[in-house]
Amino acid sequence: NKNKSIGPDGDSIQIKRYNSGAPKYKTGRQVTVNRYKWFLHNKSYRYVRGIVDTDFFIKDEEQYDHVGYVHPQYALIKHNGEFGILGRNSEVLLPFSKDYLWMHPLGLVKVDSTGYYFIDPLSGKIISSIYSKIDLGALYKMPELLVTAKRNGKNVLIKEDLTELTPFIYDDLRIKGWNNNRFIVGSRGGASYMIDSNTGEEISNAYDAITFKHQIRNQAIVQKSGKYGLIDFEGTEVVEPIQGELLYWIPEMGFNNRVGVMQDGKYALYDLEKAKLITEADYDSFFKLTYLIGVTIGGKHGAIDQDGRVAIPIKYETLTERPTDNSYTTFVLTGTNGKHEVKYDQTGNLLKDK
Repeated sequence: NKNKSIGPDGDSIQIKRYNSGAPKYKTGRQVTVNRYKWFLHNKSYRYVRGIVDTDFFIKDEEQYDHVGYVHPQYALIKHNGEFGILGRNSEVLLPFSKDYLWMHPLGLVKVDSTGYYFIDPLSGKIISSIYSKIDLGALYKMPELLVTAKRNGKNVLIKEDLTELTPFIYDDLRIKGWNNNRFIVGSRGGASYMIDSNTGEEISNAYDAITFKHQIRNQAIVQKSGKYGLIDFEGTEVVEPIQGELLYWIPEMGFNNRVGVMQDGKYALYDLEKAKLITEADYDSFFKLTYLIGVTIGGKHGAIDQDGRVAIPIKYETLTERPTDNSYTTFVLTGTNGKHEVKYDQTGNLLKDK
């Protein structure tokens, strides 16, 4: 973001725009910057932002505290602590009142003593249920816009058509994940459920918690009675809860079906596909390496491959890596005799020991 100072006779105000700096203009002129219209007023140096429509102007709009060109057919006006709606011809569509008006991505929200609700901006008619809170921060696209709202301490998801996707039974509703890997988790009565984003129905078993780690693709970690497992975004268990915390290895590193499992403070390697342990829980910690899995025992460092075989003996004070190209990596080992380097290819095979 860049700012440019503009104003008559040496006075300056700030205009913020989102890609690059705007040129200087005298106040009292209307300028178009990117997709927004900015109005600069001689008297108070106010500016107004809205959707660009160069044919839409509110008459004498500089008299108002705020003019939001939020829709091609009307503008949201704030003046002297009151809110109203004016049409394209500056006609009053919604009379000014103390009731707060808020242009939400799903429509116009009115807030009064009864609560929050959506209204028709042309008639003022209530077009949704009344809530104690309508959130903006919990706005998600999956596969359409969904918004959380609250009433009587319970939460609901509102769809784009302002109908409710879920019943009012949830103590908490959250959308997990990122990009296209998103899923809804609802919590009620101390249990968490995965919720279908199209139907609003619960599609998983009840768990103590459902979480998401950035490395996991299309799967969520579930916890039940101190055990951890994996479910996919359809709510189906990929790994039923087993004893110990799951640590997911990034698929791009070649460990598609491998996770680390913590048991009684120690770590073991687990095969997701065969649903069984590959190693015993002998390791103090796991850490990610390229083509191998770093391990520690008693403060000593080494590495195993994805089949659990020891690739680098667990006897070094430190183990670091120096990626060299796409086909192999160099591991630098520090022991009692100084530094030692080994090279492994992407299948975990030793290439060079020097």
